Amino acid sequence: MRERYWKNLINTKFQAYYYIDLAWLIENGDRMINFIIGFVSSASIAAWALWDNIPWLWASIVVVSQIIIVAKPYLPFIKDVNTYIEYSYDLERLYLEYEGHWHQLEKVDFDGAEEIFKKLRQSELAINEKFKKIQTPDLKILSSAARRKIDKFVEIQFPT
Repeated sequence: MRERYWKNLINTKFQAYYYIDLAWLIENGDRMINFIIGFVSSASIAAWALWDNIPWLWASIVVVSQIIIVAKPYLPFIKDVNTYIEYSYDLERLYLEYEGHWHQLEKVDFDGAEEIFKKLRQSELAINEKFKKIQTPDLKILSSAARRKIDKFVEIQFPT
């Protein structure tokens, strides 16, 4: 029973880290795209002054900015940033429930541990069901970062 609690506790925390990092990555990417759109729009106005001398420069800048503006709504995951954040917080709340029961289980095998574990798994299922429509990219860099955070977290929170 302890091993099952522990694996679910760690997996829940891992997912919470992954989704909050994913939201951060996408949010920063969105900011960068908005910066590029603003920069390119400003540059196209500045290049307008050079229209007579270098017409291809102005045309290129306008084309690039228009492609970015048209493509942005279709870029995956940008619209789901707030959902990823909410998912992460729901997983963090579930983690805290697991942690509370883990500390009880560490002291003694308590009656009802199996029943509580089932309720926690049902809560996890409800959270996953709530967010089943979002697409989640499998980014190795985020998985590695979440693993490093988990290792550090366990070392601090659960010293042996």
